[in-house]
This record gives sequence, structure tokens and C-alpha cells, in this order.
Amino acid sequence: GAPQGSLWQRLAPAPGRPCPERAAATLLFTVAYLAAVAAVVWIQGYTFVYGNVAVSVPQVLALTDPTLFRNDLCHQSVLAASPRIYINGLVALTAKLGVTDVPGAYFLWFVVSVASYVAGCLAIGTRVSSRAAGALLAFLGVAATKATIGSVDILHQHRHFEPAMLAMGFSVWGIYFVLGKRFTTGFAMFGVAALFQFLVGFIPGALIAPALGVLALKERNAWTLLRPMLPFAAGLGAVYLPMALAGATSTKVPDDVFVFLYAHVRNPHHVSPAAWPPVAWQELVLFSLGGVACVLGARTLSRLQRGVLISIIGCTWLGLLANWYFVDIAPNAFVAKLQLARCTPFAKLAVLVALSALAADCFERGLGGLGLLLVLTALNPFRSWHLLAASLIASLAARFGPARLPAAVRAVSWAAGAAALIFYLGGDAGGFAKTWALFHRVSGPRFAEGPLLFAMLAAPVAVTAAFALRRRWLRVGLASLVALAVCVSAYQVARPRPKLARALTHPVHTQWQPRSAVERVAFSLRQTTPPDAVVLVPPAFESFQIHSHRAAVVTFKCIPLGEAELVEWGKRMARVLGVPTGVQTSW
Repeated sequence: GAPQGSLWQRLAPAPGRPCPERAAATLLFTVAYLAAVAAVVWIQGYTFVYGNVAVSVPQVLALTDPTLFRNDLCHQSVLAASPRIYINGLVALTAKLGVTDVPGAYFLWFVVSVASYVAGCLAIGTRVSSRAAGALLAFLGVAATKATIGSVDILHQHRHFEPAMLAMGFSVWGIYFVLGKRFTTGFAMFGVAALFQFLVGFIPGALIAPALGVLALKERNAWTLLRPMLPFAAGLGAVYLPMALAGATSTKVPDDVFVFLYAHVRNPHHVSPAAWPPVAWQELVLFSLGGVACVLGARTLSRLQRGVLISIIGCTWLGLLANWYFVDIAPNAFVAKLQLARCTPFAKLAVLVALSALAADCFERGLGGLGLLLVLTALNPFRSWHLLAASLIASLAARFGPARLPAAVRAVSWAAGAAALIFYLGGDAGGFAKTWALFHRVSGPRFAEGPLLFAMLAAPVAVTAAFALRRRWLRVGLASLVALAVCVSAYQVARPRPKLARALTHPVHTQWQPRSAVERVAFSLRQTTPPDAVVLVPPAFESFQIHSHRAAVVTFKCIPLGEAELVEWGKRMARVLGVPTGVQTSW
């Protein structure tokens, strides 16, 4: 749909167009990509200990030193047989090999996870549309933080390493292969992801399976569905079978007791729909509807790709309905353990894939302002109804508009895009975001992060686009200039001047030292108590085990994975706090 001879057509050719200097293009692309990943890490920031890391680090320490935490109820439950055996073993092995220490291993796998995820987004966007769509998807996949529910997101907005991040680094490639009709490879990636975070591997496979089943019916070939399920089931079985053999999957606790402790006391923010604010539901509904409009309006999506994206979005809502019924109405332990709110990050990713393809199509048709508007509405401080309106307009223009729109229409689109950009740069994210995006980082006072982040992520695409130019010296020269610019920019982001540090970056803390007086007391227990000591601490002191390297009687953050151990955890909480375990003793 691009005008013949336009600048966009020359700079964003079809993915299959050959590059004469392939070796040079590969080298410069790799340099630009690595520099972009480094810039993303420093722009977004990193903290070693945050949230669930306070729970996982002691388990890794116990694998490196078996004398630690032998009497800890929570950590022994996880170390015995649990879905975390592979991710904890991977981090511990990295530290044991002498590559780095445990905090360094966490940072290393954090960078690997971000790098895999960014590369997957670039690849998916290129697969469904063009390199430009890949750059847009990579930016939105990192910067967009709204339209999920249950305090989850594609990448956790407080940047730290969790098993879900590494699993997402594999799952995003599974989606890429599925969209490219390589179903077996795609579901194999979901199986690998399940090794590191069971739900982040299982859920995308379950969301896409209906689309695959429909395709199998159309082709009248059962192997279309069954063949991809073999590696998928192997990955799931590698997690489930060790737990089953150890007896960790047997049900010994009534469903209502388990769901009460697990969903309503310990994890209401993840599991219980009653704990999610109404505005979060409203944002999710409107964002999903806008995504469906983008799926139907993006002309570059094939019928299969549309079916896969619609399956992800639709099955997400079926999962949320099942979660509501089997958690709040008729408690069921199995459904509660699935944490079906984790479907929403994949629905969000599906929306962003379609949105990026539609926005790239708008740019190609001369409606760059409308494309800019569409991209910005996926970010804060815009609300989801803005995205729904923009996606409907863009979809109608793509489906029913002429190939070359009048100049007046293009001018209006650019005016709308400019107004949206001004609002984005000057808006207050906290005043508009009432959901998980309340902690959104790429908006509001730090508005410079957004354009800088996009520029860095678009650099690898710009390198490959430069090699499509006609003159050889211009191809190599421009690509080298882009690669050099992104390397210099990444260095400046990592080592910014004092006046720019606050505006452009967030701190990167790869180590953890005791800061408060109580943390220093916990740290001193390493020298004053034996390794098998069990210490009574306030249950809210979630980082006690990290500082002390000693077991705790009970902490609220560290919850056992076994059902019997979970009941014992509830009893210990009640005895320590002096009140019955319930909603009043939750967060």
C-alpha cells in the first residue's frame, strides 16, 4: 500500500529482500541489537532483591550450600519437588561454575531474558508485517504496562529477575513459530518455557490450542494438532512427573481450605477476582476490544495469524470466567493453582502484535499521524478507550479507505498524532493509571525515556533497512553510523552525566547489602548462630533469610508449595500473630 518510490518503501523493504553485504549486515545488526539490549536494561533499571526474589534466593543458596535452610518449612517444601527445580538449578549451576556469584547469576539471566524477549518481539513484528512493525512491537512490549490484571505483566515493571521472565523469553519465540506455521517448534518452545515457569509455558499453549484444533478440522488431519502436543507434553511432564513421583501432587486438603489460604489470604492480588479493582476490569475489556479491532483491520495478517491472535484473546476471557467461578463461587484447588490471571499478559501481547502491524500499515499508507496515535494510546497516560477509538478508526481506514488518501486526511491524521504526542509527553501517568500501571515508568515526568527507548530498539531495524539502499557506500556507511550511534548512546545511558541520570535512566543494583538496623541484625546472625538455627522473626520481614542465611519459623512472603505444608504455614502464622489466619492477616 505504500506509494511507489516513497521514502518508507526504500527504508522498509520486504523481509525477504536480499542484502549484498550479508556478513557486514549481520555483524552491524548484532552490534546494534546488543547495544539496544544494554540500553533497555539501564533505561528501565534493575534491582537484585525485589518481590519473589526474596523467596527464591535462599533456595538457590541452599543448592550451593546444603547446610543452609535445612529446617526451613517453606524452602524445604520447594527444594523437595516443585516447579522451580529447574530454574533454581540453573541459577545455582551458573554460580557453582564460577562464572559469577549468586547475585551476578540473577543479573546475567535477567539480561538474557530481556535479550531473548526483545529479539522475539522484533521477529514477530517482522513475521506478521514488516521490520518497522517489529521495532514498534519491541518498543511497546517493553514500554506498555497497562491492560493486564492480577498484578502480572509480560515483563515485571519493577525490573528484577523472576523465573517468569526467562520463561517468557522462550514463550515469545513459541508464538513467533506458531505465527509462522511451525507449530511443532512453537509448542516445543512452550514446553521449554514450562521448565522454568510452568504457567508461563502451559498457558500460551492452552490459549493457542483451540486455533490449532480448528485448523486440524479444516485440514482433516489430526496430526496437525497432535504432533505439536508431543514436545509440549514432554516439557509439562518433565515438571509434573518428578512432583507426582514424590507425592507432591496428591490432594490431602479440602478445596475450600486450600483456596482460602492460597487465594484469599496469601495471593489475593494474583488469584482472587474479588480483590481486583473495577477500573482494572474496565481497562482490560476496552483494551481487548481495541485489540480485536486491530486484528480485523491489519491487512498484513494472514487468516491463520488472525485466528491465533483471536484465540489468545478469546480464551483469556474464558479463563478469567473460569477463575472467577472456581475461586470465588465454587472453590477448586486445581484452578486456583493455575492463576489464570496470567493469561492476560499473553492477550496483551496478542493485542500489541496486531496493533504494531496496523500502525505500520498506517505509516505505509501516508497516515503516519494515525499510526503514531495508535502506538501512543497503548501507553500511559492514555486510557484504553482511547486505544479502542484509535483502533476502530485505523481499522476502518485500512479496510475501506483508498490506497492513496487525500492530503487533507493525511494532514488531519498528523495533527491528531501531534496532539497525542504532546499529551503523552506532558501527561501524568499516576493520575490516569489506576491499575498495575500505576508504577509505569515510561511516561509522566520521565517522558524522555519513551522516545529514547524507541530510538534504541529501532536501531537494529534501521541497520537492516540501511542495507536496502541502492548505493553500496551509502548502505555500509549509514548502517555503520547507526550501529556506532546506538553503541555511544548505550554507553552514555549506562554512564550518564549526573544531570541526565535522573531524567534518562533508573539505577542498576546487582548486589544487596543490609540497609536498615534490623537487616544488619539479621546479617550478624551468620556469625552468631549455627547454620541449622531456626529464628522467630516478624512474618512481614520477607528478606530475613537473604541477610541471615538462616531458617525462619514463618514469613508471610515465603509460602510452601505442598498442600499439607501450606496448612502448617497457616497454623504458624496464627500462632505467631496471635490471631486466626484470615483476610485480616493478609497483605
